[in-house]
Amino acid sequence: MRKIPFLFALVMFAFGYSQTNLEDFESSPNLSGFEGLGGANVVANPSVDANNGSATVGELIVVQAGNPWQGANLVMQSNYLDVSDPVTNTVTLDVYSTSAFNILARLAGGQNGATDSAADAAHTGSGWETLTFTFNQNLDNTGSANGEYSTVALFPNWNGGGYHDPEIERTVYVDNLSGTQGAAIPVVLDMLEDFETTPIDFVGFEGLGGANVVANPSVDANNGSATAGELIVVQAGNPWQGANLVMQDNYIDVSDPTTNIVTIDAYSTTPFNILARLDGGQNGAIDSAADAAHTGSGWETLTFTFNENLDNTGSANGEYDTIALFPNWNGGGWHDPEIERTVYVDNIQGTAGAAIVVTPPAIPAAPIPDATDANVYSVYNDTNSYSTIFPFAYQFGGGLDSQVDLDPSANVNNAWKFNLGNGGYGQGEEGTTGAINAYDHVTFDYYIFAPTNSAATATGFKFVLISDNTTPVTEVTYEIGTNEAVVTEQWTKVSIPLTYFTNLGFDQAEFFQWKIDPFASSVDNNSILYIDNFLFTNGDLLSTANFTDAKFSVFPNPTNATWNVISNSVINTISVYDILGKQVISVSPNTLETSIDASNLKTGVYFARIDGVNGSKTVKLIRE
Repeated sequence: MRKIPFLFALVMFAFGYSQTNLEDFESSPNLSGFEGLGGANVVANPSVDANNGSATVGELIVVQAGNPWQGANLVMQSNYLDVSDPVTNTVTLDVYSTSAFNILARLAGGQNGATDSAADAAHTGSGWETLTFTFNQNLDNTGSANGEYSTVALFPNWNGGGYHDPEIERTVYVDNLSGTQGAAIPVVLDMLEDFETTPIDFVGFEGLGGANVVANPSVDANNGSATAGELIVVQAGNPWQGANLVMQDNYIDVSDPTTNIVTIDAYSTTPFNILARLDGGQNGAIDSAADAAHTGSGWETLTFTFNENLDNTGSANGEYDTIALFPNWNGGGWHDPEIERTVYVDNIQGTAGAAIVVTPPAIPAAPIPDATDANVYSVYNDTNSYSTIFPFAYQFGGGLDSQVDLDPSANVNNAWKFNLGNGGYGQGEEGTTGAINAYDHVTFDYYIFAPTNSAATATGFKFVLISDNTTPVTEVTYEIGTNEAVVTEQWTKVSIPLTYFTNLGFDQAEFFQWKIDPFASSVDNNSILYIDNFLFTNGDLLSTANFTDAKFSVFPNPTNATWNVISNSVINTISVYDILGKQVISVSPNTLETSIDASNLKTGVYFARIDGVNGSKTVKLIRE
């Protein structure tokens, strides 16, 4: 009768301290040498037999060039090693050697004050042997184990009471570290974006009311940051409005969505759901979306596991440069109509992937304007220190890719880079009624590439000024590629009298927004566009000023043979471009009258840039 409870106790004892294989060296172990160890590598098993059938094992190489106490750290990947009781929580390690030796194992990375502890074991040199370590030996100036540990350090140059000096050069192999499994090791996340450093590539799209970096709305124990990202949902935008946050330093590594989680601090005083979508996957990594719910209690840390396949996406499987945030998500789709709200985000954390290497585009910097400060209202320029500038308050649209420095020297000459395949982009301001009343032209420099999309209809883009003088607001468009010929792959200055816009209903006194859109408002026209030196000016900044003084007549138009050109002043040059911006004709008549031979041109629309001594003009030509 007394044997039964004793046997039961033995069974319970065995189950209570069951051994778990904590590292089998088959899946990228965290093994690194120190103090001059000749190598700590994962290699093929040197002797697959009945004692060890593993495919791969750890290799430790002792060399005389290292210190006598050379060794390797093996860091646990999933769970701590529990050696709370060193007598019962023993640790075993499979070791291979063809010569007898001793090895010291030392527990490090103790949790909650657990002390380092070292124990040793002897190997007979008979191939694969399972060695047992009991961490109450107090070797190497340590104590008795008393907790959970993250690291086991292995010293293969141990002599049983110290270290061989000089070292005995040898190669040994280790495998299958087993012991009592402790608590799960918390995932340590890298800070990918804290919204504190500038410039932050944070851009709204699909009509989001704002994607801005602003002061933290509630500095408290949950978030002590000075600044955070602000997302403003408005009913004027599409239900799927959101913002792209592009990584600055490292890709987001979500190779395994169950372990490579992403967390985002979010602030709201009302409950809401938010969808996060990984874009810009490297090496074919697919887009992936996941969501999280916020309770409305202020700053909360939300966790995203990108294997939910939401919004017609798949499970994450690589590294990504962009995370898109959708604050109008309802948990299963989009609120329609939108629920207007303002929420804040901060501290995007996850696993840092490879460093992002920014290769400057192989194009020159834009020319530096020569307009005087008194004659300029600057929207975008970073080379002239103009004192009157557009008071940017918010942005919208997803077309702005980044801001890039195109000056190869130590100087800085930035330009906006737009990817028109992602739509348009605009900016707005508030409270500056009449700010551009004193100016008579708007000018900018552009550099554009032809679209790569086979469905593209033309190269070019829309430049739009918007005034708040009506409901809805007034938008007036000047289209490069229609109002004037587009020129590809060279910096081209555009200078437009503001009368062009006011004659079409734009109210100069009520200017408050501008935007860039793809040609014909179609993302099929996915040109890469650079813009610099966006200025309102007194006077046309083109060297051939007098836009309104130059008079040109072109006839017949359409034609199937020749266009005749007559001017009130000498015509210096005429350049004819096709709809894609390719120059097809160039003549230098230096006369008041000339003709353009169209007989070799295909039927279609062309543009002629006519430069004369009194000014320049672009006219549309039609070849029948």
